[in-house]
Amino acid sequence: MVLSKYLKRTALIFASLVVVILVAVAVVLAIGISVNMDGIRARAETVASTALGREVSIKGHLTFDLSFRPTVELEGLQIANPSSWDTKDFVEVKLFRAQVRILPLLRGRIHIQEITAHGIDVHLELKSDGRKNWLFDLPRGEAGSSPPPAGSGETFKVNLVEVDEFSLNQLSISFLDQTSNQSYEFELNSMEGAAVADEPLKFAIDGAFQKQRYYISISGDPIRELFNPTQPWHLEASAEMAGVTLNLSGQADKPLEGYRNYLPGIKGRTRPYQCLPRDIYLGVADMVKFSARGRPVRGWRPQPPSAGIAGSFGFEWDIQKLTPEVWEEYQQKLAKGEVSEW
Repeated sequence: MVLSKYLKRTALIFASLVVVILVAVAVVLAIGISVNMDGIRARAETVASTALGREVSIKGHLTFDLSFRPTVELEGLQIANPSSWDTKDFVEVKLFRAQVRILPLLRGRIHIQEITAHGIDVHLELKSDGRKNWLFDLPRGEAGSSPPPAGSGETFKVNLVEVDEFSLNQLSISFLDQTSNQSYEFELNSMEGAAVADEPLKFAIDGAFQKQRYYISISGDPIRELFNPTQPWHLEASAEMAGVTLNLSGQADKPLEGYRNYLPGIKGRTRPYQCLPRDIYLGVADMVKFSARGRPVRGWRPQPPSAGIAGSFGFEWDIQKLTPEVWEEYQQKLAKGEVSEW
């Protein structure tokens, strides 16, 4: 009796401690905690440099906000070119910030609260000998290492992707082609938009190409209709450059079911025959309906010879699962010796 009271008291204390910890974690996530990660900045630079095969540096702050809407922000990201190139940096980013919502992930929804990028400079170069600075010399895996087996873990099914706020400002891309001694400049002054589940898709782009201004606007149906199509999904775009305006519009009747509406091997519409799933070639039997003693059941259709001169692959009839009553009667007659094993 004393032991029972002691166990109950211990279980109550343990449960109370767990509840207090969970409440404390919930409060912390609700309020949010800003973590300054400048202390591990050197380590992050080393890992990134090793992975890319280029020198990576972060000149500004690196912070992470821990909450139900975690946020990562970095300033002064630089990815350098090899020493033999004319420009010092390949990419320079003055500011990048991203925020996502955690709870929608439980429902298979990726809800991005904010993506903001400012002051991005990209320098592309093509050498006269054909070398390109946008091709990275990535480190190869160790000899003898094998990739993880496919299907080793459960896949995460994405039901919806939302972006509440997307802002890209002051993007500059320069391209130097030394084979033709030509240079090109592309600028994106601003790109603002949102793709929310129940609101129309909207994006506005303003920039210049070779000092010639351009304007692009994109609008469409709510993004939810793209992931769960119940009716045609509409998209419209308008572009203006050098006094010329181009308007485009279209719709997708079944945007996520394209392969189902065409026979295999149709060029430009489906995967070619040689890329079809392997189970098509493995002699998988068809599931058909039939009757056993007047009762409808399901089973695998026997297949014609599918291995050339080797004959057919074997298929087993699982009578125990297909017709439990017939299986039980068969076992009784088998025990009495009235029938033999087939």
